[in-house]
Amino acid sequence: MKTRLTALLLALVMLALTMTACNSGTEDPGSSSSGTLSSSPTSSQTSSAVIDEDAIEVPEPDKQAQIAEYKKTNSDVKGWITIDGIPVDYPVVHTDAYDNNDYYLRRAWDKSYRFLGCIFADFRTNFGPIGELSRNLVLYGHNVDDNRDSGEMFAQLLRYDDPEWYNEHPYIQVSTEYDDMVWVVFAAFYTDINFDYIEPNPDDRTFMYIVDEAMKRSELETNVDVQLTDNILTLSTCTLKYGTRTDQRFVVMARLQREGENLQELNPTATQNPNPKAPQFS
Repeated sequence: MKTRLTALLLALVMLALTMTACNSGTEDPGSSSSGTLSSSPTSSQTSSAVIDEDAIEVPEPDKQAQIAEYKKTNSDVKGWITIDGIPVDYPVVHTDAYDNNDYYLRRAWDKSYRFLGCIFADFRTNFGPIGELSRNLVLYGHNVDDNRDSGEMFAQLLRYDDPEWYNEHPYIQVSTEYDDMVWVVFAAFYTDINFDYIEPNPDDRTFMYIVDEAMKRSELETNVDVQLTDNILTLSTCTLKYGTRTDQRFVVMARLQREGENLQELNPTATQNPNPKAPQFS
């Protein structure tokens, strides 16, 4: 009898210890102390253990001093763009003095004549700290020969129609004199100019229309989402994809890294879009 009682007491103690261990430091996954429901991991729930060891290293731009130095020569220098893997490492200029985008078409960043021009922002762009920067930062650059292997300025952006290239180069660095920023590409597409993707300061409805259309037209399908609260980057250049007509463009779009976002955990990846929306030429 005593043996049975001892065994029963031991079993009860083990059961109590087991229940304590299961409940230690846990709570209902659908609740929190604040009563707020969450369907996605918080920073305290994520771990570096989920980072893919093969994920591309996120760049750490440091261009503000360089921008300041170039600005001594031309006050129109407002930023810098760098893309790893291709020779895109240029100052970005901007002027709204002429109410159009023609001024820097055939001028270098220092305003001297240059047939290939320079990288310039849409004249309607707002520059400033991130909170004041245009919602859609639109940058233009020439592509005179469609040479994705050795072309100058924005010619080699054409590589972004290939998911294999994207998977090795998902990030674009565009800094201003206020902030060094990393942008993650979410779309790359050929388009007609009837699609107005170059509005720098769209309202909410227009912003989401631009993003949705970009994804429909994109040669890539990526795991990168875009929200109303995001800033996006638009790189626009010419292309000869559809012959010599002048109403076609190649566009790469990226969104700004969010505050506190771990891009290595996101590990941006792309596959080929089997049915991108084709340009609708007039």
